Amino acid sequence: MGANKLDDREVMGPYGMGERNERGERLIDFCYVNNLFITNTKFKQAKMSRCWTWEAPGGTVHNQIDYILVNKRLLCSMKNSRAFPSADIGSDHQLIMANIKLKWKKNHQSRIKKPDLQKVQMLQHSDTQDEVIEKKWEQLKEKPPETVEEHWSKVKDIIVDTSLKVLGRKPGRQREKWLSSNTFQMMEERRRFNSLRKGNPEMAKHHNYLCRAVKRSAKKDKEAYIKSVCSEVRNAREQNKVRVVYEGIRKITSKYAPQVRLIKNEHDKVLTEPEEVKIRWKEYFDKLYNDPNEVDEDVLANSPSSRTKKSCHTYKRMRWLQL
Repeated sequence: MGANKLDDREVMGPYGMGERNERGERLIDFCYVNNLFITNTKFKQAKMSRCWTWEAPGGTVHNQIDYILVNKRLLCSMKNSRAFPSADIGSDHQLIMANIKLKWKKNHQSRIKKPDLQKVQMLQHSDTQDEVIEKKWEQLKEKPPETVEEHWSKVKDIIVDTSLKVLGRKPGRQREKWLSSNTFQMMEERRRFNSLRKGNPEMAKHHNYLCRAVKRSAKKDKEAYIKSVCSEVRNAREQNKVRVVYEGIRKITSKYAPQVRLIKNEHDKVLTEPEEVKIRWKEYFDKLYNDPNEVDEDVLANSPSSRTKKSCHTYKRMRWLQL
């Protein structure tokens, strides 16, 4: 590839080796056409053995003829690109490696409109759905589709649109019930200043203040919510409402616990099949509750608990004889 020329800065770096030949010119043209960059020539290496990729017979001549090409839009993600001389592969070529740090963007999928299925039971006592579907069926009969695919898409649209119209949309993720309206207002204000804080120091300062204020307000709301639940539990306990007591305790102490679907056996092998997982759990509990150690009956007989039971039995016997 040779050294970098002023005209080739767009496709290669300044740390090439040797002299460029006809194949090097063809590779440069290929990079220009396909918007590529030669990463081997971008980074300066501490040793020459990390630059050359081919060794001639005799071990005296080295050259750089293997390259890693990347798209230019990924060039900022490249951290290093060099030859790997310590790899023992039994070849006159050296391995080439590159360090890449990628920052993936979240794929925002369009939200699918789903009907509220919790209201399906209401349709048994309502004639609204039948009326809406009958009107659309009449419109479909007046203009029948030509193909089976069009007919199916029309039928599907009628069912889905009627379900959304009669049942309504499925509610999205609900916010925490213990957050107050004042906290929600500060959160909306913080969201508004988030886009304005980059170019203005005053906006950034106010945004930081709002972040701290939202945390303080949310903490107060959580404490007030816990106190109210505790008062409800106390009142329910006085009224002997056991169900309300346990529901209140569950509101405060319950935490999300993901369902465990994987487990390891005795040899630290991960089990994924449901039957293997069941067998492993059975083995674990059998070993846990079935202690192989023998029980000494004499020790249990002379234990403090057994002596206490004998004393109670003797006392009750004496009282019965006195009576």
